[in-house]
Formats: sequence, structure tokens, C-alpha cells
Amino acid sequence: MKLGWRAADPIAGLVITIAIVAIAWDASRHVLARVMDAVDPSVVASIVHAATETPGVAGVGRVQARWVGRSLYVTLTVAVDGTVSVTDAHGVAEAVHHHIIHDLPGVAQVDVHVDPWEAHAQDAHRATAAHPPVRRDEHGHDH
Repeated sequence: MKLGWRAADPIAGLVITIAIVAIAWDASRHVLARVMDAVDPSVVASIVHAATETPGVAGVGRVQARWVGRSLYVTLTVAVDGTVSVTDAHGVAEAVHHHIIHDLPGVAQVDVHVDPWEAHAQDAHRATAAHPPVRRDEHGHDH
């Protein structure tokens, strides 16, 4: 009130409160997203890019990534020429793994599933396609 405007202190208090609430909201949103294992879409795009740029990869299928603490766990499916040997297909998977580990910070584990890339590749998972995904509770038990 030294300057003579009675509303100055309450207005300043309101502005500071709004700033604190905005900062807390933004921070809690990011923390909550991380707790819920959310991964920034740009990270998933980087995973796809790393896999696609790996020699021998004919296509990229399902990509999953989740944060566990400060570690990123990645699971993805890549397609390779269906006529190559298991050894060669494994080599492509290892190259994808290596590429992702070096391109993305915080990656702790990469699981690469290899599918054949050919005209009848859609039949590669016929036996399991109709099965629902396994649900696990917080103790790791299947349901």
C-alpha cells in the first residue's frame, strides 16, 4: 500500500498463484504420463527410423516402448526377406537392436521379433492371431 493502490498486493498474489498452479500442472502432467509408461511419439518415431534405416529390414510392424524408471524398454517387429537363413535374420535383428541402443538415450532393452517379408507373410501368425493378448495384474500374474 506504499504506492497507494490497495489492489496491488492481492493482484500480485493472484498472479503468483496462477503461475505456481500452471507450473505444477505442467510438471504433474509429465510425471503422471511417465508413471503411466507414456512415451513421447517422437521417441517411437526415432525407433521406427532406426529400424527402417538398418540394412536388411524390409518393413517395420508393431512398435512398443515403455519407461521403467529412467530406462526405456522397446519391443518391435521387423520384416526381413523370407528366403534368408535364420542366422542372417538374427543378424538383421541384432543390427536393429544395436542401432536403437546407440540412437536413443536411456534404452535398456530391445526385443526384436522377425517376420518373413513375402507375399504370404500375413499367414505367419495365423495360429495366434485369434488369441486375445495376455493381461497381467500388478503382481505379474497372467489373466
